[in-house]
Amino acid sequence: MLTEKEIELLKELEKNAEQLIKMLDFHFNQIAQSPEFNKPGILSNIKILNDGIKFNLLTLQGYSFLLHSTAERGDIIELESLMQETTAPVDSWENSIN
Repeated sequence: MLTEKEIELLKELEKNAEQLIKMLDFHFNQIAQSPEFNKPGILSNIKILNDGIKFNLLTLQGYSFLLHSTAERGDIIELESLMQETTAPVDSWENSIN
């Protein structure tokens, strides 16, 4: 089970991910208006990068919410299942780079 401190950290992570998404949107809109970046190929590549980062932040935000809300409900079985499902790919990735 997660401690209160861990639950608070997950809530903070969720909130920070949301703020980063807003910052990304703001800065992407500024870049899109810049004549230096608004050229064929450049802006589309920046948009692809921006969308990829936003997707990862949304995934992080959603996962953080799932973990802390499940822990707060006290659903140990669901919490353990969530943690096992998501650590398997990370473990295999870490093993592949070592």
